Amino acid sequence: MIRISRIVPAVVLALALPLATAAVSVASPVAAADTGSSAIGAVLQLPVPTGAFAVGRDTLHLVDESRPDPWVASDRRELMVSMYYPAHPGSGARARYATTEEIRLLLEGQELAGLVPPEVLGATATHSVVDAKPVEGSYPLVVLSPGFTASRYTLTALAEELAARGYVVAAVDHANESFGTEFPGGRMSTCVACERTENEGTLGVLADTRAADVSFLLDRLTAADSAWPHSRLIDRGASAWRAIRSAEPAPRRRWRRTIAFARASTWMAPSIARCSRTGWGTARS
Repeated sequence: MIRISRIVPAVVLALALPLATAAVSVASPVAAADTGSSAIGAVLQLPVPTGAFAVGRDTLHLVDESRPDPWVASDRRELMVSMYYPAHPGSGARARYATTEEIRLLLEGQELAGLVPPEVLGATATHSVVDAKPVEGSYPLVVLSPGFTASRYTLTALAEELAARGYVVAAVDHANESFGTEFPGGRMSTCVACERTENEGTLGVLADTRAADVSFLLDRLTAADSAWPHSRLIDRGASAWRAIRSAEPAPRRRWRRTIAFARASTWMAPSIARCSRTGWGTARS
């Protein structure tokens, strides 16, 4: 049986941000007014990135027409991806942390409904700007995949810190494997895979599916007709890129050898200081 971890309520009350990779701070309602937070006396914000760059963010919706979804066989495999990158400072709109419904489903899935208002957590202030002008250059690519049942937004603080330090970061959501991920048109993907946790074979399907997801993502980011307008920022000459292309074609092995994989509940912000720009890091619990 696959265990789905529960967060201790006291931790949620202390951090006011379930599954975050770093503690949040409290900002005044005026300072975070552009995030859409409700004026309840205080709003939450993620830690300010410590790197030299401002951070831009784009959102991609990718569909792999060659693969059915293993959890909903009638659907093609879909991914939601947040792309973070070094950017010029600007006054554009701050990227949204999460929707109220995504947070509500997370709290409900973790049996924490009612402890924290979902609209407050969803309005947490980020430090990335939508469609910001990129700082031209070549940057190593890091792919972040959240833990089972979590969504990519739980890795926002880590992604912003890495981008501010000179990385391109792709944070990916795997359809039907989180408590709640919003797709275009307001369509909500919920954790269909959670319904199969009694089956020991689910873990293998999960690993193989995510390996294929990341391989597909890398192909779509680096193809001549890339799905990302700023794909020129990805440094294809970095050692990490060479590792990607030299890895064996078996999806699971390729995934293990080339991806900086972060479990949202275990990789804390201080670990970023140990990341190397010339290689891949692996988060360990």
